[in-house]
Amino acid sequence: AAEVNASFICWNAIATSGDPANLDPNYLYESQLLASPWHHALRTLRDRFSHLSVPMFLVDVHGKRDRREHLRMDVGVSALRWRSSLVATQLCDELRALLGKLLDELSPIGGKHFGVDFPAEGERGNGAWGQEPHVPRTLTQQANTLGVAAIQLELPRTLRRLLMEDQGLRARFAGAFAAAYARVVASGQAQLALQASACRPEADG
Repeated sequence: AAEVNASFICWNAIATSGDPANLDPNYLYESQLLASPWHHALRTLRDRFSHLSVPMFLVDVHGKRDRREHLRMDVGVSALRWRSSLVATQLCDELRALLGKLLDELSPIGGKHFGVDFPAEGERGNGAWGQEPHVPRTLTQQANTLGVAAIQLELPRTLRRLLMEDQGLRARFAGAFAAAYARVVASGQAQLALQASACRPEADG
């Protein structure tokens, strides 16, 4: 976050393990949203900066195990696609080019190559549990419902380690998202498309 002058917040599942109030912010039912500190913080940030002309963009970072065949990361955009297929498609195109170039430059480890995938709706790593009222909501679903453009990342363990150890790589990685945000999310066309999408009133409520 520091590399692109952004803010961040971390959920520590271990520190309060067993605490029923420590709700997983990426697995909240509609009835739990207003009881979640994470959801409350998201709403507070949205309201605090809503008067600015600069749109918000949330990148929810998760980890996953290295796959047996590859070290590819996932970018989940399903929740954003439900708001605007145009914006989601343009953002995928930008990130595919920017991240693809960056990850292609990394040397394979153990014969496994790095890369980036964009899981389709229903596939693991797509960033949403579903639109049905009886299923939980991911953080990116909550954000998009509140009017904040958001995507979800799933980073394999080896890629996370490289990002922790290599400041230059970390800066370029963060820079790819900053560039995609500037070119797509912050564009006038995207803002018109996102503003035209209606937020579900029950999640704002």
